[in-house]
Amino acid sequence: MFQFSTEQKVFDIGAIQIGGQPGERPPLLIASMFHNKDRILQDRKGNFDREKAKALIRKQEELSASTGIPSMVALVANTAEEAQIYIDFYLETTDMPFGIDMWVAEK
Repeated sequence: MFQFSTEQKVFDIGAIQIGGQPGERPPLLIASMFHNKDRILQDRKGNFDREKAKALIRKQEELSASTGIPSMVALVANTAEEAQIYIDFYLETTDMPFGIDMWVAEK
């Protein structure tokens, strides 16, 4: 298998290790939630279908456990207030790590 000649770094994200030489660790699956046109979104003010969102998170946890591929979720938000709503919900729902993808469209 391909190897980098430069020493590779390994990082811990929660209980997940990423990095290192190719093949040393499984890839990291990063799904996104609350992105533009996500079917669980009702608006960009933090209103969404919580039950469907929980079901998606549970499915990702299940797939991660059954395949051995670690995963996390990128939460997409347009404002700090919106991000806070998603983060609070996420932390109440799972202990998987998460990232924030925040953007603002130019006007």
